[in-house]
Amino acid sequence: MKLQQLIISILILMGSYIPITAYSAVQTNIGNHEIGSRGYFRLGAGTSSGDTKSCFAAPGAGSKYRLGNECENWMDVDVYDRYYLDKLKKGPYVHLETRLLFHGKDEQGIDYKGVSDFFFEVGQLNADLGNFSVWIGRRRYDRRDIHIADYFFYKMIGDGFGFDNLDLGIGQLAYFYLRDKTTPIVDDFHLRQQAHQQSHDFRLKNIKVNPDGKLMLFANYTRIADETLYATRTSDETVKQLKLSGANGWALGVTHKQTQSWGYNKFTLQYGRGSSRQAGSWPFEKEAALGLLLDEANKAALEKAATLRLTDHFLIDGKRWAIMVAGVYERREHREFDGTDQTWISLGARPMWFVSKHFRLLLEAGYDRVTDHSKDIQGSVRKFTLAGELAHQAGFWQRPVLRIYGTYATWSESFRGQVGGESYATDTEGWNLGVQAETWW
Repeated sequence: MKLQQLIISILILMGSYIPITAYSAVQTNIGNHEIGSRGYFRLGAGTSSGDTKSCFAAPGAGSKYRLGNECENWMDVDVYDRYYLDKLKKGPYVHLETRLLFHGKDEQGIDYKGVSDFFFEVGQLNADLGNFSVWIGRRRYDRRDIHIADYFFYKMIGDGFGFDNLDLGIGQLAYFYLRDKTTPIVDDFHLRQQAHQQSHDFRLKNIKVNPDGKLMLFANYTRIADETLYATRTSDETVKQLKLSGANGWALGVTHKQTQSWGYNKFTLQYGRGSSRQAGSWPFEKEAALGLLLDEANKAALEKAATLRLTDHFLIDGKRWAIMVAGVYERREHREFDGTDQTWISLGARPMWFVSKHFRLLLEAGYDRVTDHSKDIQGSVRKFTLAGELAHQAGFWQRPVLRIYGTYATWSESFRGQVGGESYATDTEGWNLGVQAETWW
């Protein structure tokens, strides 16, 4: 995208001046219908050393600190229609919703990438059950993240069905079943069929444990099916039968959120094993991992693989300033299965000062350290960003914003050639300058 186009888009965005706060849908009512939209939009351009803008992430880390460190345009647009059976909107409803995804690299346009949500839901079936609902379709369910790192520690996505908000007195129970079909990747073979996976997710939410504090309990069970798959050998075009050894896994998690007048603190502990080794951050194994299961000896290795994760982040959102601080500890022990044996430690903070109602100054500092125990290599990436933003009004979550920023990063000698892309392939430090527009609704 040309700079002139970016500026025009930003002026249109800022000129619209929509009074949107965090994650609030835009909706209208037509009779018994509640028709609305929600979504996310990010558009940017920049430079590094006179070349295409570079971004900086530690190899093996689950995320990077995002301010001044995003090299992609992104948009997802969600639309829904909720029809209430009574005009007071207190009784049952039927709900249809879909979300389309678009993204691409900075200054290279935005391409359509697919449908992330397409589901049908029926809710408020019985007043005694609270806001109980059942659904079927494709859904991104109850994702939870650390905003400044764009890190989703709960990210369960797929096709299936489930129910939500079943009131048990101590909290609301949710269950969803997801399934997936993926073609394994294995050297010298072209697979003709897909492997089947299943995920069962249970959550007990909003358990009151202390004043203004609530727990969420998470449990997950996954299964990769035993299957005979037909494949064509690429070297001689012969057809072979390959046996995929099924495996299973489980994960547990607990999240505590403490809400205060000034903001909140959220702590999460997660553990996943076997085919649930992502510990809630993703439901299914990917193509390369499924290819490894075509060797029966790897089944036991996968079922021993495990991940332990702790996260904590808090937000203070005041009238003159705000700050979010985050930390992650993650230990992945998957060496026998795919060679992964690493520890990731992450610390970061984004303070902002509201100079006026419509202008703010931001600083973001992030530190990611990854230790690869299998290769006896460790290194870190340190990223610093200074930015100024025009915003609709003061507040950490207020959007839309137009920001201009500068970023400087350094990294360990052991990561030379692995951070910053081609522009910094021989360096251990780098920078970028850029402008970005961001909003959500």
